[in-house]
Amino acid sequence: MKHLFKLFALVLVVGLALSSTAWGQHKKWTGTAGDGLWATAANWSPSGAPVGTDTVVIDNSVAAGSFTVTLPSDATIRRIRRLYITPNPGNTIILLLPSGNTANPGLGIGDGTANTDDVILNSGAILQNSSGATSGNGIVVDSANSGTFRINNGAKYLHNTARSTAGTVSVLSTATGTETGIYEWDSPGTASVSISASGRTFGTLVLTRTAGAATYTSSGGSPLTIRGNFQINTGVTYSSTMTAAMNIAGNLTNNGTALTIPSGQAVNFNGTSTQTISGSSPITFAGAVTLNNASGLSLSNNVTVNGTLTLTSGKITLGSNNLTLGSAATVSGASAANYVVTNGTGVLTRQGVGANDVLFPVGTSASYLPVTINNAGTADNFSVKVKPTFDFPPVDANRVVNSQWTITEAVAGGSNATVTLQWNGADEATGFDRLAGIEIGRWANSQWVGHGAVYNGGSDPYSASVGGITEFSNFSVGNSGALPVQLASFVGYFVNSNDVTFEWETI
Repeated sequence: MKHLFKLFALVLVVGLALSSTAWGQHKKWTGTAGDGLWATAANWSPSGAPVGTDTVVIDNSVAAGSFTVTLPSDATIRRIRRLYITPNPGNTIILLLPSGNTANPGLGIGDGTANTDDVILNSGAILQNSSGATSGNGIVVDSANSGTFRINNGAKYLHNTARSTAGTVSVLSTATGTETGIYEWDSPGTASVSISASGRTFGTLVLTRTAGAATYTSSGGSPLTIRGNFQINTGVTYSSTMTAAMNIAGNLTNNGTALTIPSGQAVNFNGTSTQTISGSSPITFAGAVTLNNASGLSLSNNVTVNGTLTLTSGKITLGSNNLTLGSAATVSGASAANYVVTNGTGVLTRQGVGANDVLFPVGTSASYLPVTINNAGTADNFSVKVKPTFDFPPVDANRVVNSQWTITEAVAGGSNATVTLQWNGADEATGFDRLAGIEIGRWANSQWVGHGAVYNGGSDPYSASVGGITEFSNFSVGNSGALPVQLASFVGYFVNSNDVTFEWETI
């Protein structure tokens, strides 16, 4: 029995050894040689540069701090089974395929097993492909066997080569925890470069040109999905001719040249936390834009929409920035839950307002308070915002709607419009009586001018309309007498020593 046990143990050890040989071993970076070079045997444990059956681990378990590991500048193809890069928090570890490497590929990674993560970059890791090869990809992840390239949140793949991205972009992982992992183009030179966007899914997508101002283009008829942020950096012109949707779950930042998304490429903001449009250069959406995020969209940049703006879920908050809807733009889905918040200095502008009803779906953070303008005559551009306080107080603050709408016209005196203001019962002051005579007041010449109004009846929300408006400024709604009236003339007549007659006229 004792001999049988020894024989079993020997077979087990031999079996494990054969298995280890077949599948390779873990090669851990130690950096002991101090030169930062992949090819130096002393930088690895066990000693020796990695080979095709090895799983490579580069972390801070032995080598401390931030550092760079550089692959050789030669024409030799190197392959490994898997690659894991895991810095300690606050550190950055870069694995660099240098421009002096001309192999095709310079680094191939794959375990030959479908649906496994051949590459895992954890937070603080950067895999930089600066291949100088004349063809191929530089870095290739095992797409032939459906291996995946996992860029976890806080990690980055940097494509700093003229070579194709086919070896990486087609196998990006969409696992939980990769939503904001960065895939960045930083192509050398200043020639125009086409990025692979059609049918692709990224975490965060970044476009950079450190070599100088240049253009990236994209084309194709399949959707582009960005699960994190889309960032266009200084000096970059992004030119798309895509005919399928762009889906963005994070923020859109344009620090490049003025950006226009083509009419054929609808843009859907569909994140779960508040999204932001920002940057130093304006953004125009020539086609449709949909907001489908209950947490809303905030503007830190001026935006123009020339297609249909669909408010499926959530509010657009302007702050100090402006949202412009072109003359052909339409609005769909505006409601008490989904509208444009204009509490700040930013305005909602609609171009080409003429005879037809044009809705301005504005409101405060608490209330939907839309404006409709029609019968404006010659088409003009109107801008609207609303807030829950008055710049100029009414005579009787207890008998008004607690809102002030500011309406401006691009060409003064060009319209003879009908204006309809809508409010909610919750916006009414306690003494306001809808049935006791309503007027719409306009602030002019340092006083409120009463224009009268037609109360449109119905249930909450309520509205009132007034026609013949040729001048535009601040407007509000109140009971007759609650807003001051304009004194047109005042004359006093001496009748006798005991009597004086006064005559006055108000507007």
